[in-house]
Amino acid sequence: MDAKDLRELHERYRIALERGRDDTLPAETKEKALADAFEHRHALDAALIEKEQEREDEQRMAAAEAREFAAKKAAAVVPTQSRGALPIDQMKDFIEQRTNYVKFMLPATEQRTDMTTVDTSGYIGVYTDPQSWYDSVRMFAIAQSGVLAAGPTILRTGNGDQINIPKQVTDATALAGAEGTAATVTNTVVGTTPLNQYRLDLQMALSEELFRDTGIDLNAYLRESAARALAIKEAPYYGDVDVGTGVGLIPAAITIGTTLGVTAVSISAPTVDEVKSLKYSVLPAYRPNASWIGNSTITLAMALSKDDNGVFLWQPTAAAGEPDRLFGSPWYEDAYFDASATGNIPLVYGDVRAAYIVREIGGLEVSFSRDFAFTSFEITMRAAIWRDAATVDTIAVKHLILA
Repeated sequence: MDAKDLRELHERYRIALERGRDDTLPAETKEKALADAFEHRHALDAALIEKEQEREDEQRMAAAEAREFAAKKAAAVVPTQSRGALPIDQMKDFIEQRTNYVKFMLPATEQRTDMTTVDTSGYIGVYTDPQSWYDSVRMFAIAQSGVLAAGPTILRTGNGDQINIPKQVTDATALAGAEGTAATVTNTVVGTTPLNQYRLDLQMALSEELFRDTGIDLNAYLRESAARALAIKEAPYYGDVDVGTGVGLIPAAITIGTTLGVTAVSISAPTVDEVKSLKYSVLPAYRPNASWIGNSTITLAMALSKDDNGVFLWQPTAAAGEPDRLFGSPWYEDAYFDASATGNIPLVYGDVRAAYIVREIGGLEVSFSRDFAFTSFEITMRAAIWRDAATVDTIAVKHLILA
């Protein structure tokens, strides 16, 4: 019996009881009404008891289901391990030769922000945790790449489908018009920059004996080896135009698409005045978040530059991990930037976050197999990451070229 039936039964009981107490009615009518009220009350009590029994049965059933669910969850619990570490059960089966192949994806750390939103600076995501495999790759890549250290926009996606990044090619033009004349028609031009995926990978041979050696921290060893190799391979794509050509699915170095700011007179190194002119060739709106990225030769030259009083212009940082500064802006050295030679671009300045997007697809794929090098008792490990990059704001960062 549902709530509606109970309300109707209670209403019949109430009406019958009121009729039985109504002295204006004949005695025979009152007597029948009281008899009906008694029957209705009996039916109502029975319905309430039945309803209470149903409620208690539902509670017992829910409690039983909760215990069963908790037992299943407890049975599924595995030993805890740090994010980015090798999966314990899978690796144990592989080491003890219960399986000859294991493959897994090591995702980005959970505390990275949701990549579906962009903050006011245009920077997508905040990266904080350097402890997992995936972040080891990022950590070592920053150590190798001044472009990554300067903080480009990082766009991380779960799959490798092409993403077309909208960008404004030409701006609207405002003109002064005479009174009573029509406004001049101008049109902005909006284009797109495609971001795809380019695979960087490695293959390592590991002896069966190494896997069985409990005295070796296998996780740390493999993590460091794979991370360093992939980081060193990744870094040149962002700074070296001969490697990061942007042709096909290859990432484009940051200097591809930036605007010329200054042409230096010397073919070996720019002067301090030329470097400062590069800074002021960038629009004021971009300067508050701007930084320098230069090759090792120009970095040393600027670090040794002095004013007329013999005081170094270079501003060393007092905080560990923070970059040194020149003319108030942070300086990042990138060993993969063009060498100081005629026609090369060894230095850029501007808002790297606004100008440059690096796309990361998924996490780090890691696979182990005994089958590839079966006869030599070796275990083959492979690892891979997928990347793409492009400059989308051509005036946010400007470059200096050597004559």
